[in-house]
Amino acid sequence: MAAASDRRDATDADVPLMRVSWFYDAGFHVKVGDAEAYNLETWTEVRGWLRRNNWTLLADTDDVLTRLYNSEINGCVAEAAGGNYLVALGDDHNGFDAEGRAESWDGALRWLEQQARVCYPQSVFTTHMSSPSG
Repeated sequence: MAAASDRRDATDADVPLMRVSWFYDAGFHVKVGDAEAYNLETWTEVRGWLRRNNWTLLADTDDVLTRLYNSEINGCVAEAAGGNYLVALGDDHNGFDAEGRAESWDGALRWLEQQARVCYPQSVFTTHMSSPSG
């Protein structure tokens, strides 16, 4: 049984602790708590903004997010309570082609890369932007 301090209201559980989304030609949108930034142009800018807002993220060593953005594939990744990640390809305006969960940041990046290849087999991401590590 969870301790009382570990219990969260159902509405709190639905609110991500951190969310990064990208929409081609509109840049990256990032939100942590009440702080948010729009139209960041690169993943480097996103990481800098997150650091300035006391949020530590692991690196994207295979540039998955940059490759998705440059391939015009929209998506988002959000850290939920408990350290799990909610991931999706698509966007709020046009709908999502894939949605899932991952247990880690690296797992979220792997999920995004794998699902992009499944959902968008003819995309530049799939045909011309292979992961440097594989």
